[in-house]
Parts: sequence; structure tokens; C-alpha cells
Amino acid sequence: MYSRVIIMKLLWYLVGLTSIIFILMSNPKSEGLGNLGVQTQLFNNTRQAQSTLETMTQISILIFLLLTIIFALS
Repeated sequence: MYSRVIIMKLLWYLVGLTSIIFILMSNPKSEGLGNLGVQTQLFNNTRQAQSTLETMTQISILIFLLLTIIFALS
């Protein structure tokens, strides 16, 4: 039982750090580059990467909150 709690807390810390890293990696200025009038493959990939990063950030935050609720109820 005690090792299970330790594993859950390590997972909670890992998801929290991952969420922080994803938030710091998201750069709101990257979408402004597409407004320069230059439509290249680089900017399209940047938008796709930004969208994927937003989705991963939302999922990691949701997992973090669910783990927090589980810890609070136990």
C-alpha cells in the first residue's frame, strides 16, 4: 500500500512538471509570424505544432487535476 502511494505521488509530480514544461514551451508570439504575409511550410508546421502542444497541455493539466482529486479523497 505504501509503495502504491509513492508511485502515485511520483506520477503526480511528473505530470505537474510536464504541465509546467508544456506551458513554458507554448509561445503566443509564434502565431503572429503567420501574419507577415509569408505562407511557407515552416509556418504551417508551426501552427500544427502549436495546436498539438495546446492539446497535450490540456490533457496533462486534466490528469494533474484528476490525480489531485484522487489524493484529496483518499
